[in-house]
Amino acid sequence: MKTRSILALASLILSLFLVSCSKEKEVVADPEDRQVIKDKTVFDTYMKARASATQPSYFELKEIKRANGILTIKILGDCDKEHYKVVWDGAVMESLPMQIQLLIAYDRPKDLVCDASLHEHTLEVDLKELIGKDFKDSDYIIHILNGSQEKDKTINPNGTVTDKK
Repeated sequence: MKTRSILALASLILSLFLVSCSKEKEVVADPEDRQVIKDKTVFDTYMKARASATQPSYFELKEIKRANGILTIKILGDCDKEHYKVVWDGAVMESLPMQIQLLIAYDRPKDLVCDASLHEHTLEVDLKELIGKDFKDSDYIIHILNGSQEKDKTINPNGTVTDKK
């Protein structure tokens, strides 16, 4: 009887441990658009697509600004804003200043036909919500990776933007 009770208790503890350690996608930021995703697997998938040139369309990072914890990214591309996503792998490079990588991904359904003209879209990321309430612009270098081609940009702690090629 004692052995059976101990086994039942051990099974319960093990199942609670396994359930509590499950990893789920964490969607962060604008609840209306769900444009910001924190997920390493999704990040890696988009990076592989970029490296193998399997993107359905190319877009350009036009302008990057950051003020009071809000990152503003202007892109030039086709279709609608809702097809662009900001993906963070969740990693913080603990250098001085700290660094993160945000990937701009294009996720258009294959059957969607867009006009041939290019449109300017503005994406906003609340960095305090994404990284934590203690986020300060001056503490981070943010690398913005173009998910369609290797034409990335970096915004430095002082707000200057440099091209990474």
